[in-house]
Amino acid sequence: MNKLRQIIILLVIITGSPALLMSQEIEKSDHLERIDGKIYYLHTIKQGQTLYSLSKVYGLPVDELVYENPDAKGGLAIGQVLNIPFESRDEKITDDLRKGEFRFIFHIVKKGQTLYGISRIYDITAEELKGANPEWTEGLKPGQYLKIPLKEAARSEHKGVAEKKGNDDRRAQEEKKYFEHTVASKETLYGIARKYRISIDSLMAFNLGLTEDIFPGEVVRIPVSLNPENFITHKVRKKTKLKRVASKYTMSVTDIKEANPGTRSRVYPGDMLIIPVGPPADPKPDNVHLVIQKPDDTPPEIVSNDSIRCYEGTPGNDKEYRIALMIPLYAEEVRDINIYGKDGSVTPSDYRPFNFIQFYEGFMMALEELKAEGLNVRLYVYDVDEKVSKTIKVLQEPELSSMDLIIGPFFSRNFKLVSNFAEMFDIKIVNPLTRRAEVLNSPNVFKLKPSHDAQPAMLAGFVKKYHRESKIILVRNNKFQYARDIKLIKSSLQKVIPSGVKVAGPGLYDASPDSAFITNNIDEVIYASDSIDGIIRHASILRNNLVIVLTDNEIFAPEILTRLNDLKDTFDITVVGMPEWDMLTNLETDYLLDLNVYFFSDSYYDYDDAKVQAFINGFRSRYKTHPDNYAFEAYDLASFFLGAMMRFGTDCVKCLPYYQQKLLKTSIRFAPANPSGYENLYWNLCRYRNYQVEKVDVP
Repeated sequence: MNKLRQIIILLVIITGSPALLMSQEIEKSDHLERIDGKIYYLHTIKQGQTLYSLSKVYGLPVDELVYENPDAKGGLAIGQVLNIPFESRDEKITDDLRKGEFRFIFHIVKKGQTLYGISRIYDITAEELKGANPEWTEGLKPGQYLKIPLKEAARSEHKGVAEKKGNDDRRAQEEKKYFEHTVASKETLYGIARKYRISIDSLMAFNLGLTEDIFPGEVVRIPVSLNPENFITHKVRKKTKLKRVASKYTMSVTDIKEANPGTRSRVYPGDMLIIPVGPPADPKPDNVHLVIQKPDDTPPEIVSNDSIRCYEGTPGNDKEYRIALMIPLYAEEVRDINIYGKDGSVTPSDYRPFNFIQFYEGFMMALEELKAEGLNVRLYVYDVDEKVSKTIKVLQEPELSSMDLIIGPFFSRNFKLVSNFAEMFDIKIVNPLTRRAEVLNSPNVFKLKPSHDAQPAMLAGFVKKYHRESKIILVRNNKFQYARDIKLIKSSLQKVIPSGVKVAGPGLYDASPDSAFITNNIDEVIYASDSIDGIIRHASILRNNLVIVLTDNEIFAPEILTRLNDLKDTFDITVVGMPEWDMLTNLETDYLLDLNVYFFSDSYYDYDDAKVQAFINGFRSRYKTHPDNYAFEAYDLASFFLGAMMRFGTDCVKCLPYYQQKLLKTSIRFAPANPSGYENLYWNLCRYRNYQVEKVDVP
């Protein structure tokens, strides 16, 4: 049995039933009094009452009760009166966290500490500490929370340099250049990569949405930079023959083998190949358009000189990485678990201490696999839930400032506090569960869950590969919903679809007897006002209709599918559901199949995949239960981040675009986020087929 599960069950046995801990129900005092400008409940202690039981009734942490009542630290006496705050510190800090930019962490004052001594701990001046804590003049008290302001020097210095540069030479700031290469007939991305001496990985990083399937007339941006080497790199994405790679670059297998000694006739995902391109030529290619880029239009930065740099000088396995996992364990609630039921059994789902155990267990499975590969890691596990006070207490742990990576907390309000801490000590931090963009408040933050804003770019890749000549119809329920999403989708799709298409149809529009050329518009239907007639007006009987439905409403989604199903005998219809139809449980299966419905999901398990099967079997064998979604997510998270550290070291950010780790339920593609940090942009695009869900290959 897992150690963490054993500890929880042991604590249950030791502490016993809550009935043994509280001999009576505690009622909140109705006596309120203002003391030194602050409102308190005045509570008189009765037989059997404890600090823990009072904390449950009043919703305050035990530490705050002791802070307000120092005499209670040694125990409670019958008849003793406690001052219990009407509003807790947790509530006040939570309100502050919701207001604007919260650029602080907290320090809990210990006995004998001074402002000067505390300022030295965080490398700030005593004056800065005084400015953030006006109440310092009343003296420091053990247990007091002090605000520790984050240094703004680095941001201010960066801003000042940019402003000075702009004032001194605004023109120089604007002159960021790249070439626009227009794809010619029969030209391939491999040929372009070889011509301009840049890897395909770098081209794709510089051109969001670019795939290997380019078409004549498409514009590809080429960064204006000179590769001084005689080669570029090629990262193998799927098992293939070396001969096929050579043919794509219009080279001989002999040339490839000479540049890559020891390479066999087959190559595998993750293999790095050197592609010889000869000595540098004139950096100004012919027949391309040079663009001077304005600052607000700058394309994304890329790793200089190709991905091979990331694989040079891989750190040795002797380095020990220190990882903090902040997971909600609710250890103080263990004593509330009732083991005295009818059959003496415990139902884990009834108690919060069991909620995230499988996340921990999945994480440990990945960690131990990486240890077997040579990863040297020391893991620290902290009980951090939604309570601000628990988070602040954990941040006082002396070893925390030396971590290489922090994973969690899981709740957004506390994540802000810990991400501030991570920024202060330059530690990378991962948010594993939220989609909320508000957690992107620090350059060290990695948000694992993709936001809905990432879906339009993937939709464009899907349309480009499978539906470039389909009639596209966007549907939403009313004009107030998804207005911003519609703009993003239209903008993304218009970059990948042709302005017109040829369709079969004798005699149409005075065209040739065999075909007609028609304008390729993207139409929009507001269902509340247009009804199904709006779709009928725009649908084509000559080609496939790709109907993109924007809703996650459990009423509207089945309604639109039912009406579209009525049209399937007249029109060829394919449906894409956005944003997350896998969360809807009331969709008719036959409609999903008949309408070729596609949908986005951040998780997809291929139960026929050998790696997935091995994980499930290993998990069942070790923990005697089937893995839930948290177990899969934790396994993938640990595999990706700890694997990246093992291969590239702690400074692995620039190498993540070239790091393709085979995971269980998804892929991970990080990109710089706004206003700061990094966000995973990858969604699985799935479809219903043969009464099963299958993943669709999208560039």
